[in-house]
Amino acid sequence: MKRVDSNFWIILFSILTLGAAACSSAGGPNPPNPPNPPLPPPLTLNFGAPLSLAMGTAVPANAQTVYVGDFNGDGNLDFAVLNNTICVFLGNGDGTFGPRLDANSPLNGPAALAAGEFDAQAPMELVASFPATTQVDLFFDLDQDGVFQGGVSFPGGLMGETPHGVAVADFTNNGQDDIMLTETNTSNLYLQVNTGMVTFNPFSKLSGGKLNSPRNLVAADFDQDGNMDVAVANNGADFATVWFNNGNANPASLFQPSDADNSLTMPAMSGAQGITAADLNDDGLPDLIVPSPGTKQAAVFMNQGGGNFGAANLLTAGNDPFSAAGADFDLDGNVDIIVPNAFGVDGTNGDFGVYLGDGLGNFAAPQFFTAGTDGAAQPNHPRSIAVGDFNGDNLPDVVMASDLVDQAVVVLNTSN
Repeated sequence: MKRVDSNFWIILFSILTLGAAACSSAGGPNPPNPPNPPLPPPLTLNFGAPLSLAMGTAVPANAQTVYVGDFNGDGNLDFAVLNNTICVFLGNGDGTFGPRLDANSPLNGPAALAAGEFDAQAPMELVASFPATTQVDLFFDLDQDGVFQGGVSFPGGLMGETPHGVAVADFTNNGQDDIMLTETNTSNLYLQVNTGMVTFNPFSKLSGGKLNSPRNLVAADFDQDGNMDVAVANNGADFATVWFNNGNANPASLFQPSDADNSLTMPAMSGAQGITAADLNDDGLPDLIVPSPGTKQAAVFMNQGGGNFGAANLLTAGNDPFSAAGADFDLDGNVDIIVPNAFGVDGTNGDFGVYLGDGLGNFAAPQFFTAGTDGAAQPNHPRSIAVGDFNGDNLPDVVMASDLVDQAVVVLNTSN
């Protein structure tokens, strides 16, 4: 047998070794994934100087609604607030606004405001409740110039009752926006079913004694069954009510007493007025925020799915917190909470508190910012709040309504 030269084994060993090293340096057949690039740090929260805009006179003390939208179709966000009727401020896109535009209405003294699409001729209509006359009025802006015309009125309850909160949603799943009202004197819900062409069925009385002096309400699909439900703030009792829509074909039977959940316990003497829904932990379920003026807190109820909510997480607020909103103010990808305090943390000067969220339903201690003063250097006392990007910098800004000094207050988000 022919002997193999020893150099052959040396060369073969070198080739195998180099090949193995090459495979190792390449990561083999399943190379590890490169590390994800670090996320940019969240912004440092900050807000600019408040801009006060006179809303006129006779702003109702119980008016607690601000609505943000593009009313004239120019791509800039505007807002509507309640004065003796409804007034609109058209945004210029740079954080400034045009002069106040008052709506024309035969009614006065509204309590709550919402928006919907009731007429194909206009992209958006406003609807307001008027307790003194037991009426609801629709406002149209067919010219899209910011001047809304009222006059399409219908009963908001029985004679002598006082409609208060307003929510708009398609409760009957017929493709039309309907109107839901709370009535404070008899503690009822009323549903106005939209049948098209700006006509509504006579109101259906729904509650059956499950509410206690209800104020504002919010619509969302809380149990994810495809039907729009409502959550209600009860001013006369220490609980919030989630009322589930059972999808019945008869609108009068959509919200049965057995469908109401009164287990969302509020602090004693809470005196709740406002309520809002937001997905606070990014699980696709709407959670609830209910400010508690009587205890200077805001109650957060996390939606656990299947129509169930956890116990209240109580956040410290200032004096007279009436409403709340949710938005990502520091752009860290998590929804935060904002609450206006009519008399602030010092009991005199109105402010608002921001609670930064961690995306899991937990919130940091509040950071408070001033709501400023009116033209006479009197402190603003904000009760209602809404959020929108008013200057196109992709940061959520704030607009509030102050009834005691008849001011709308815009505060731009200057976080950096």
